[in-house]
Amino acid sequence: MTRFHLTLALLAAMAVPFTLPAQAAQAGDTAGDKAAAQEQASIPFFDNDNIRDWRADGTKGIYIEARTGEWYYGEFISRCTGLNFKDTIAFKNRPGSTFDRFGTIVFRDGPGRPQECRLKSLVKSEEPKGKKDKDDEKSGE
Repeated sequence: MTRFHLTLALLAAMAVPFTLPAQAAQAGDTAGDKAAAQEQASIPFFDNDNIRDWRADGTKGIYIEARTGEWYYGEFISRCTGLNFKDTIAFKNRPGSTFDRFGTIVFRDGPGRPQECRLKSLVKSEEPKGKKDKDDEKSGE
């Protein structure tokens, strides 16, 4: 093999690792990728009284039902631990009357300081499958 062909083969082999991340990014279909691809939403005329229900999605996000009955999914910037076990949370928004992707979920994690979980995105969503509203469960008994 000539020096030219050897150099060409080495350059081609070195280029393969650089194309793999791009291919993986194009094939990404996680929930976070889908949320990022959807149009960002906001809950208008927002205050804590405008929230009918909420459900934690593990440590990665939260489903929020507005008083209008519309559901939204908020994806957190980073893991939000402890939210699954809370009965009471607060919604913190920027000045104004809407809750959007710049909002924060706040709850007490034991006797310590309040824990804040910031959103990365907020999109309209279907009602999540799983546990229904506690008030609905009580009325069904």
